[in-house]
Amino acid sequence: MERTINIDINGQFVRKDNKNAGVMGESNVTTLHITMDETWRGYGKRIVWRNANGENPVSAVLFDVDSLPSDPLVYDTAIPSEPMEIPGWCSFTIEGYSEDGDVHKVAFSVSDRLYVAEADSYSKISEPSQSETQQIFEALGKAEESVRASATEAKSWAAGGTGSRPGEDTDNSKYYAGEAEKSAAEAAGSEQSAEQSATSAGASATAAASSAGAAASSAAAASQSAASAGESASNASESERTAAASESAAADSAAEAKKSEQSAAKSASSASESAEDAENSVKRYPYINQTSKTWFVWDSSKESFVDTGIVAEGQSGIEADGLWGTHIDDDGFLVVTYTGDSPPPLSINEAGELVYSLADGQEVNVGKVTGTGGGAYTIGAGLKLDRDTNTLSVDTADRVEADNSKPVTSAAVFVTVGNIESLLETI
Repeated sequence: MERTINIDINGQFVRKDNKNAGVMGESNVTTLHITMDETWRGYGKRIVWRNANGENPVSAVLFDVDSLPSDPLVYDTAIPSEPMEIPGWCSFTIEGYSEDGDVHKVAFSVSDRLYVAEADSYSKISEPSQSETQQIFEALGKAEESVRASATEAKSWAAGGTGSRPGEDTDNSKYYAGEAEKSAAEAAGSEQSAEQSATSAGASATAAASSAGAAASSAAAASQSAASAGESASNASESERTAAASESAAADSAAEAKKSEQSAAKSASSASESAEDAENSVKRYPYINQTSKTWFVWDSSKESFVDTGIVAEGQSGIEADGLWGTHIDDDGFLVVTYTGDSPPPLSINEAGELVYSLADGQEVNVGKVTGTGGGAYTIGAGLKLDRDTNTLSVDTADRVEADNSKPVTSAAVFVTVGNIESLLETI
C-alpha cells in the first residue's frame, strides 16, 4: 500500500505531516508530495537521501516533463531503497541550484529526517536507484513517444497511409477534397448542357416567329395556320424561359461546388501543417551536447539549437558554504543546522529574545526563546550558551563519531567523505 507524506517548504523552513518513512527494506513505497514557495522558482532542484548512518547518499532530480516549459513548484518523489537499508532516522536534503559559467552552485538547501522502522525479516534490494542523468533521459523519452504518437494521428486524419486506424485511407481531408473536385466537375458539365438547351430554344423561337410572319401575309387564305403559328411561338417562348431558369440553377450549383472544393483544399492544407508542426516538435526537443555536456534548446528566432550553459549532470561533493536552517526536534528543542565552519549570526539579547544579525548591521528579532509567560529558558541538545557574552551558538563536533549526536562541521564531513573516496579507490 502506497503512503504519502506532505512536505511544505517556505524559504529554508520545512514542515511535514508525518515523520515515518516506512519499514526497512522498502523501496518506492512512500511518496513525498513536496510544495515549495516562490523563493525556489527559477532554480534546478534535486533531493539527496542518506541512511540512518549518514551514508550511501543517492540523489533524485525533481523534474516534471509534463509541465514544460513552465517551472513547477509541486513535485511527487518516492523514497528509494538506499535510505531504507537500516533502521533509524534517515535524512533528506532538498537543494536549489544554478549554473554560473561551468560552476555548479547550490543557492538553497533544506534538510529534515524521517524514521525507518526495524523489520523482523529483510532482504537487501539488488536494484539501485537511477543516476540523475538516467532519470532525465527516461522522462524525455516518455515525452518523445507522446509527441510522435500525436504526429502520426495528425497525419492519419490529413492524408491517411499510416495504418494507425481502420478506414483512414477513405476518411481523411485529402480524400474528401478529391471527392469535392469530382462534384465540381459534374456540376460544370450540367451547366454546359443547360447552355446548349437554351441555344436550341432560341433557334426554335426564331423559326416560329418567321412562320408567324408568313401566315400573316396570307391571312385570308391561312388564318388557321396563323393561329397555329402564334401558339407555336408562345410555346417556344415558354421553353426559352424554362431553359434560362435551368441555366441559372446549374450556375448556382457550380458555384456551390467550387466553394466546397476550396473549403476541402483549405482543410487538407491545415491538417498537413499540423502534422508538420508535430514532427518539428520532435526534431526540436532539447538534447545534451556530448562535447560540452550542457543542454541545447531550439531558438525560433535563430532557427537553430543554442547552448543554454546548463550542465546536464551536477558535480559531486558539498560546494555550498554559509547555508543554515532550523527545525524543532522530537523533544521540542530548537535545532540549528548550517554548512561551513562559521555558525549563523544568532544571539540572545538582554530581554531573552532570539536575534538574527544581517550583513548590513540590521537585526531581525525572532522572538523570545521562552514561552509567552516568561521565566527561564532551556538550552537544548546541539546548542550552547556563553553566559559571559550571552551568546547562543551551535555545539558542533569536529569529527564524525558513532555515539556523538552533535551536528558536525562541513570540514569534518569533507574529511569523512575524503576517507570514503580513498577507501573506494583501493577496492
